[in-house]
Amino acid sequence: MTNFPCEKAASGRLQSACRDVKLSGAARPYTLWMVQRPLDAYRGLDDTKRSQVDAVLAGTGWEKILALHPRHRVEKRNDKLVWESPVPATEPN
Repeated sequence: MTNFPCEKAASGRLQSACRDVKLSGAARPYTLWMVQRPLDAYRGLDDTKRSQVDAVLAGTGWEKILALHPRHRVEKRNDKLVWESPVPATEPN
């Protein structure tokens, strides 16, 4: 597995809304790493537990986040965030 340093301050832009206010900001590697953590935990659940989580989070907006399949993973190596190699093509993007 090859790692690439996350040297850019941002990897793209995020857009969201809170109530009636539109928000946008940079997609920083740290933010992506923090989103990846609950995704990993969610995917580690068996079907019964995942269904329970889905029921609790229904209507909160987390459905879209839990459906994400990032092409790259962010890992921490020697106290730095690094991009791992792209996810193999056999996995959904």
